[in-house]
Amino acid sequence: GDVRDLPSEIRVGGELTFLLEPREVRIVCFSDSPKDWANLKKLQTRTAEDFKPEPKIAIAEHPLLGIWNYTHNNSPYSREFTKEGICLLRHNNVLLWSKPFKVIDQNTILVDGQYNHKLQNDGSLLIEEQYKAKR
Repeated sequence: GDVRDLPSEIRVGGELTFLLEPREVRIVCFSDSPKDWANLKKLQTRTAEDFKPEPKIAIAEHPLLGIWNYTHNNSPYSREFTKEGICLLRHNNVLLWSKPFKVIDQNTILVDGQYNHKLQNDGSLLIEEQYKAKR
């Protein structure tokens, strides 16, 4: 809808030059058929009143906090989630590593930006899509 400063025709290999206002974004579409930009325009006019981010879940209240036990190759492991946002991995009660975690939603925590931990309907914890832990 805004053709300000644009020529009515341009050839392949031609050059376009125009000045943008501060924080202005323009999308130039080279197409013979008109495009529906309604969704893009809607985003451009969004206000604080119509943008409602999902509420954040406080780490200290997350249901995954605590110690979860599981076995791997017949050997005991545990993962502990602390209210400080740290996950502790132990093998035979020996600390292997300590990594930060981020709350994704009411049932999910992401450790070190890559290891997914999801609370299951049966109350168990699915760790990295492969280990099943219990409290």
